[in-house]
Amino acid sequence: MYLSAHSYKKLCNYQLVGYDKAEEYYDTLRLNPKLAIAYDIETEDSGYTSEDEREDLVSTVITQIQFATDKYKAVVFPRFDTQYKDLAIAIMKLPNPKLGFNTWNFDNPIMHQNGMDFLEHNHHDLMWCYHHWQPKLPRGLQVVAGLAGFPFPWKHLFGSDMETYGGADVCSLHFILEWLPRLMKATYKVNV
Repeated sequence: MYLSAHSYKKLCNYQLVGYDKAEEYYDTLRLNPKLAIAYDIETEDSGYTSEDEREDLVSTVITQIQFATDKYKAVVFPRFDTQYKDLAIAIMKLPNPKLGFNTWNFDNPIMHQNGMDFLEHNHHDLMWCYHHWQPKLPRGLQVVAGLAGFPFPWKHLFGSDMETYGGADVCSLHFILEWLPRLMKATYKVNV
């Protein structure tokens, strides 16, 4: 079932959080190791280029990181100073499965360059899952999320509304997770 943008916006809760709320979020994730954590970083120029065209970006300075465990609620760390960075590392080290979009080629290498050491054994890059299913189609996040039922465009908000931009980036991954494996199973008759 597809939601209208108006209906979705009534349900969603994207939050730029202070450090106390960020710690509470970490505790919730730690106590719920089966929750799939969608994550995404922003750099100074990441929002100006589609996910499938980011090989040439110059900036590796992380300006924001966001997380979501469902389609409606996102937590956005408003900066990447020592406190938030340490908490982000702790979240990435949790045993929870992780979801991203172009994280293998973009987010994870930049996170590692910025001193975030974590294992990637439980990370699922949904852009490459989509590319495997439809190798000839564009694979930008907003395009794929729209196909999966995410109800509004948001990429134009980079720089002007980073709370909504970041929240939509990670909540949209849960729409894709609900949609894409089912299609891949039907297409290829395999477990995904």
